[in-house]
Amino acid sequence: MNSPLFLGHDDVLKNLPFEDLFKRLVKGFVDFTNNDVIQPARMLLNVQDKNMFLVKPVISLPEDSIATKLITIYPENEEKYNKPSHNAVVVLFDATTGSLQGVMDGTSITDRRTAVATAVGIKYLSKRHDGILSIIGTGHQGKSHVLALKALFNFKEIRVYSRSKERREKFAEEMDVVCSDSVEEAVKNADIIVTVTMSTTPVLFKKWVKVGALVNVVGAPFPHQREVDDDLILTSQIIADSAEESYKSAGDIVATKAKVDCELGSVIQGKSKVDWDRIRVFKSNGLAVQDLISAKIVVENVLNERK
Repeated sequence: MNSPLFLGHDDVLKNLPFEDLFKRLVKGFVDFTNNDVIQPARMLLNVQDKNMFLVKPVISLPEDSIATKLITIYPENEEKYNKPSHNAVVVLFDATTGSLQGVMDGTSITDRRTAVATAVGIKYLSKRHDGILSIIGTGHQGKSHVLALKALFNFKEIRVYSRSKERREKFAEEMDVVCSDSVEEAVKNADIIVTVTMSTTPVLFKKWVKVGALVNVVGAPFPHQREVDDDLILTSQIIADSAEESYKSAGDIVATKAKVDCELGSVIQGKSKVDWDRIRVFKSNGLAVQDLISAKIVVENVLNERK
């Protein structure tokens, strides 16, 4: 009988390869859309001012697993205390026996699974996987997206932008990408755009986005936040990981009352069609099942190494 695993940041990343996670998340999107996942609404507690504590439970029948992620979001941490804005832990159980399988760093899981979920969106919602990629935001998610998308695709150019000139220049040098001086410059003629900010007002406007591009809206996971303008969200084809979660929590959709056309799981199965002639928005809310799948891959790989 195996004892539960207790794994830190480095152990998680070492045992969570991009390619393995990509394949399993494709199936995870389908399982979610087909209602093979029991995922209640996340529980959110306000701590102080802008700070939040969230609980995200899930059961996956195909994965035969139960998981919960506990996460704190303190938006001003980096500026005030030089500490991460997001801190999390993921707990994984076997669904057949109820036995605890692992407790592990959830921040690294969140970073990696979110970026790889974007990669799945790119695979199924963009015709081009080798053109110009633009990433708006240079925090944890900006870094994880560069790493994941470089590993999974071969873009001819990757551009980045964030408000701090010093920060974006340092990021561009460290990650070997192109530093842009404005959002408009970063997204000009881009085939794929990723927004990973904590903004409460739009940072990306339709007038800057070329027709047929894919916009991955990863930030703005709360009703008071915004990343894209009304014109972009109201005229694009909107595909979400979860339509229900989008209507409840995604600031860009809540504020505009935009309609989600379909879920990514439906596109993957061929049940919904992509409109290649329009701008497409993939609203990634972040599914608890993604945390479960990630944690299970980590546990499987650690146990296989010990055999």
